[in-house]
Amino acid sequence: MFEDDSIAAVATWEPMLSQIVKNTSRTGSKVLLSSADFEGLITDIILVRTDDYTANPEKYASFLRGIYRAIDVYVADPDQFIELSASEFGVPDAEMKEALAGVRYTTYEETLEYMPADGSGKLREVFDSFNEINAALDLQDAPLDYAPYIDGSLLPGLFDGKTR
Repeated sequence: MFEDDSIAAVATWEPMLSQIVKNTSRTGSKVLLSSADFEGLITDIILVRTDDYTANPEKYASFLRGIYRAIDVYVADPDQFIELSASEFGVPDAEMKEALAGVRYTTYEETLEYMPADGSGKLREVFDSFNEINAALDLQDAPLDYAPYIDGSLLPGLFDGKTR
């Protein structure tokens, strides 16, 4: 799509963003803005059914521990992480390394600050700001309440009694 001269800009996520800029034949192409310029604005989320979450909290706690263990490996030794993960995706190590070059993972400790179980934190601020913008643009009828949609209650003590 970006190769079409009638397209002036694209919006996408990493690693696709870096790949488009790297592989385009259009000279002078560059990244204007990225989530790195607005830390915390773009977040990955995990959607779960409330009934399953309530019935199986340890399943989700285990899943989160796995994610944060993988992030720990990446932060401590990116080359080891790439070596372990590239084959899982069927790509060469160099391709995985290039794909992850623009990615920044949020550590467990950063997440605890970003979305504490009490419902405060930066994620709450971002959620509330988007509510205001969406309501002002008539994209939603009224602001949504944070609590029913975002639950950080599993995060504190996630590794208590568990291997990190």
